[in-house]
Amino acid sequence: AAQAGPWLRGPGELYAKLGDSRLRADRFVAPDGRPQPGATHTSHTASLYAEIGLVEHLQAVVLLPAVAARNDFGEARTTQRGLGDAQLGLALGEELGGRLPVALLLSAKLPLYDNADLLAYGPSGSRFPALGDGQVDLTALVSAGSGLRLGPLPGWAALEAGYRHRSAWWMGDSSLPDRVLVDGIPWGVELGVSPRRLERELGWLQLRASGLFNLGPSDNTRAWAELSAGLGLRLARGLSFEMGAGSMFWGQNTALGHRLDAALSLRI
Repeated sequence: AAQAGPWLRGPGELYAKLGDSRLRADRFVAPDGRPQPGATHTSHTASLYAEIGLVEHLQAVVLLPAVAARNDFGEARTTQRGLGDAQLGLALGEELGGRLPVALLLSAKLPLYDNADLLAYGPSGSRFPALGDGQVDLTALVSAGSGLRLGPLPGWAALEAGYRHRSAWWMGDSSLPDRVLVDGIPWGVELGVSPRRLERELGWLQLRASGLFNLGPSDNTRAWAELSAGLGLRLARGLSFEMGAGSMFWGQNTALGHRLDAALSLRI
């Protein structure tokens, strides 16, 4: 979610979104890559996301999540609640030739939990849903976009790709697990339209494909690809209701799941 597109906020401008995302998967895979037999997984992530224009061509990007997750083993259930993986970043952008916006996002994923807390449950601890992998990621992402028209509708298209370093800094797991994660390539492709009526923007519709590919073989590093769709409805000046859905169609060391999102966003 914390991926600023190539169209950055101007100095003093703000885009903020308060939302909830529900993920449902037919199995659960622990952070060490081991699937838990017989488990189904459900999680809700409430989050605050913001893009803040600092100076010309520079904005800050912040994501603060809180997670409530459960694994169901027939009639048995394990639950976990707490803060998730925060993301902090800076995006630097420019318009090439005055028409093609390009941006570089540098971000860090910072765990706000401690997976070592599950060790108190002994061997049963692996049956609990973890709040994240537990280590810090560092990502550099380049995005580019363009405005376009689809028939009578104004719209946009955007591409992004980068590099993600899966560090050995276990900020979210004080047990310092003995496993090595491999780096990866995050990517995304997006197409959207913004219907208007009498020069008033009504909202937007968008389609997106995104994912993360590992750069080498690994028994525990998550990789995935997802298709998603979303829409926004303008409620008032600067205020919108957003909703969307996504489905992972490919994954490694992770469960394939389906996601539903809803949020209120403010742009000033």
